Amino acid sequence: MALTTEQRRALQQQHVGEVVLVLLELSHADWSEPIYAVNNLEDVTSNGTVYTAFPFRVQLPNLDEREPRAKLQISNVSREIGRAAWEV
Repeated sequence: MALTTEQRRALQQQHVGEVVLVLLELSHADWSEPIYAVNNLEDVTSNGTVYTAFPFRVQLPNLDEREPRAKLQISNVSREIGRAAWEV
């Protein structure tokens, strides 16, 4: 799903009047199942999938760049994510 211009601005601001949650699916061909996370203090269910509350930051790509790149910063890696990363 594409983000609207307003949603992009809200994600990039320090303080906004509404909550913008990012639902993240981490997957790899070598993993038995994906990891679902949300940048929230509570778990969130969306379309039947439970996203686990987890601290992370996302920097969306600048679409004006020749090769747009997003950045994902995950702090205090859980054992689940740490184990999955070492298995790759």
